[in-house]
Amino acid sequence: MTTPTREDALALHEAGRLEEAAARYQAILSAHPGDAETLYLLAALRWQQGRLEDALRHAEATLALSPGDVATLSMVGTIHFSSGRHQDALLAWEAALAEAPESPRLWSHLGLVYMERGDAKEAIRHHRRAIQLAPTMGEAWYNLGLALQRNGDRRDAEATYQVALGFLPGDPDVLNNLGNLYLARDAHEEAADAYEEALQAAPARAELHHNLGCARRALGEAIGAVAALRQAIEIAPGYTEAWLQLGIVLGEEGQLNEAADAFRAALDQDPRSLMGWIHLGHTFKAMGREGAALVAYQTATRHAPDSAVGYLNLGIAHHNRGEIAEAIALYRQATELDPEDGAARHLLHALTGETPASAPDDYIAELFDQYAEQYDTHLTERLRYRTPAQLRAAVDGAHSGPLPRGLDLGCGTGLSAAAFADRVDHFEGVDLSPKMLDAARARGQYAALHKAALGTFLQEHGGPAFDLFLAADTFVYVGDLDPIFAGIARCAAPGALVAFSTERATAGGFLLRETGRFAHSRDYVRQTAEKHGMTVASCESAPLRQERDRWIDGDVVILVCAP
Repeated sequence: MTTPTREDALALHEAGRLEEAAARYQAILSAHPGDAETLYLLAALRWQQGRLEDALRHAEATLALSPGDVATLSMVGTIHFSSGRHQDALLAWEAALAEAPESPRLWSHLGLVYMERGDAKEAIRHHRRAIQLAPTMGEAWYNLGLALQRNGDRRDAEATYQVALGFLPGDPDVLNNLGNLYLARDAHEEAADAYEEALQAAPARAELHHNLGCARRALGEAIGAVAALRQAIEIAPGYTEAWLQLGIVLGEEGQLNEAADAFRAALDQDPRSLMGWIHLGHTFKAMGREGAALVAYQTATRHAPDSAVGYLNLGIAHHNRGEIAEAIALYRQATELDPEDGAARHLLHALTGETPASAPDDYIAELFDQYAEQYDTHLTERLRYRTPAQLRAAVDGAHSGPLPRGLDLGCGTGLSAAAFADRVDHFEGVDLSPKMLDAARARGQYAALHKAALGTFLQEHGGPAFDLFLAADTFVYVGDLDPIFAGIARCAAPGALVAFSTERATAGGFLLRETGRFAHSRDYVRQTAEKHGMTVASCESAPLRQERDRWIDGDVVILVCAP
């Protein structure tokens, strides 16, 4: 029988008739066992088929015949890398590079190994060398972007992905990573555009639909977010994160039963999902099913005993039920697991009688981000909140003249700006919660909005002075008013008004209540104001809002700054 030729086998290989090609390669090797080129081709074919160990065996046999062969060493490195054997890949690719030091592809391959080893700086060095050798190599630009992103150099990574797109137009991997960077810096429109362009090239890729859903959610486009997330799930029904995101969007839209179903579907895929149980607990809590919420949070801690977030939420559930001893123990557990957990630390202080200077910034931001979608309805309808109207009445009673420039401290969704729309020409707002700021921006009543801590903004503000400062239900998250009043005095126009509400402490200075909110005595407010050149124009008792069907007593205060 005539031995097939390598050319015949290669023609079958290139035509995709892989098993026929393999049979011919093997027949050639039976007749010519020292044919290194045919061995290499057989190794490449097995690599194409995903038969990595067979490919490696044939490649190593090739190297025994042709030591130092660059193509074969490169293949060996690729096989090891795909199998997760990164050290072996490193050795193979370094050996290849020693034979071909000007190979840009080998420099880029080594960069990938260093990325997997957690050495982003060395990965960056290798990818940059690849680009020096081949400036139009889009793959190297993309890999450099990945390394920069891993190293935390997000701006440089973004610019690098843009260059990569010049050489790899429409590449879904580049666009997906670029979209992720846009999303991380709150450039939500740009992120959505990147994901949509990526989907033109890869419409069946579930991750892209999921990411588009996240961008649509960030833009406040709930319908588009739900559609994208459902598409991700249709493509990949076991996509746990897509089910979780779908549940979050549905919950934000008040579709609580549907949200609970989505979280259950996520838990069907991953019964140990910490955030699945946490979000299901949040949903039960919003439905008024406190017992079911408690069970969900307990399950979260059982599946993730080393995660602080489960203990925090379980502690809050016990706290809300008045089970203080249990809440204290759980908050302590959370702070032991994560000493930087501001929420757990703050609530533990609230229950153990400690009074810090203020609530942690991360606690405030997270609290109000969670609350933003239902904030106005919850406050005005369920809690019968009316502080903005009370502040408006107090300001009208104290001052009838113009108030050209106002600053809303802790502006939230903008309820206070709405109450003063006909009295203030130029309103600016400050808040720590990005989602509250998004809601305030949608009202269209602020000339400028600033994401910052109050004290930081007041100390750093370099613009024109303000004629009115509002703080509606804001100082309940600030204990020590001294730095706030100092900042107000710094930013105030002569004779400016400061209008705010406080929960009232009957004695002393300020204290942190079990609710996690601060109360201030009238003497403390007056003394602190006078220290900074302000006088009390009025201080009236007022029911601020309801909590558990009881009114919270407080004060509505007007201060006048130095003339």
